[in-house]
Amino acid sequence: MRAEELERALAESLANHLPQPAELPRARGVVVAAVGAGREAIDLARSLSVELSLDPEEVVVAIPDAPYGTPDWLVIPDAPSAMERRRSWQRRSHATVVAVIVDPTRGATNGWDWAQAVLDNLEPTRAWLITDARSKPADVAACIDRLGGIDMLAVEHLDETVSPASVLELGVPVGRIGGHVATPTVWSRTLVRRLGA
Repeated sequence: MRAEELERALAESLANHLPQPAELPRARGVVVAAVGAGREAIDLARSLSVELSLDPEEVVVAIPDAPYGTPDWLVIPDAPSAMERRRSWQRRSHATVVAVIVDPTRGATNGWDWAQAVLDNLEPTRAWLITDARSKPADVAACIDRLGGIDMLAVEHLDETVSPASVLELGVPVGRIGGHVATPTVWSRTLVRRLGA
């Protein structure tokens, strides 16, 4: 079977079996959060902003030590600030996208527990987690649990693992793979290429 035929057959099969990602919410006061390490979280948040017809330069960043010169209104330094912002955003006519920056090496300052407290107070309508395809599903599941649950996954580094589809074991919809919207066609192309067919 040629690669194109295999891709097409696999895409048809995946369309019936993949957990379906929900569309991005666009209602008044909606908050969408992208959780991940540094640049990856900001890049995903900006991509989601563009999809929502928002200015990607107005993504809010949740991080305790924002770069010098970042406007205060674009930074959430802690969980109490997240609660205050959430209240003020309820009356917005558009969605707000927040990149929640996690540095697992920093523990209470900027680690998973810190991110979970920020998410609790943000109460996002949709929460995304950026995950590494090279990570064990059990480790990703533990991160999801520590965050109090996640609605969508964005998976990176699929080209660097022998089991790119293992993330599907989690049962959480995958909305992005390698920066692309995770349609069955994109999944099938990725898997066939990875298998070397």
